[in-house]
Amino acid sequence: MLKTAAKSLFFLCILLFSSCNNRHTPIYQKLSTWDNNLNKNPKVILDSLRYLDTAGISKKNQAYYSLLTSIAKSKSGIMERRDSVITAAASFFEKENDYYNLCRALLYKGIIQYNLTRPSIKIYTSLKSAERYIINTNLTIRRLRQRYTDIWERLSVTIEILQTRSLILKKVSESMTV
Repeated sequence: MLKTAAKSLFFLCILLFSSCNNRHTPIYQKLSTWDNNLNKNPKVILDSLRYLDTAGISKKNQAYYSLLTSIAKSKSGIMERRDSVITAAASFFEKENDYYNLCRALLYKGIIQYNLTRPSIKIYTSLKSAERYIINTNLTIRRLRQRYTDIWERLSVTIEILQTRSLILKKVSESMTV
């Protein structure tokens, strides 16, 4: 009898501890699953993200949710009207030393800025920040390129445009000083 009561109490303690400890795990698991399928069905994932109840979720899950929403919108051809959401997510990932998601956030921040404005130095700065984190944390560019080939192509064109503009501006300023 005493053994049964002890086992029941032990089981109840484990159940109570695990439920308190993993309060937001189901949401993170959903987000992670959606992240894995984001390249295959971005519109379906975006629809799922829209119906997720985000009230009271942790900051980590909120940042992850914001990142996935930005990626899904971009892959679905929906243009963001501002970059504040992805900027907040990038700030969170930077504070938490989550360099993989930080690089993704900076990459999509650059895409959003590119879509919002003409190519500018802000886009280049965002991409250079992502590159710095990739180099500092030994994340390989190949890993990101494999997952985001289409984005890298668009961004490489943007970088070429910025470099060309820089050269043109330099030549114009040199010709004006002559």
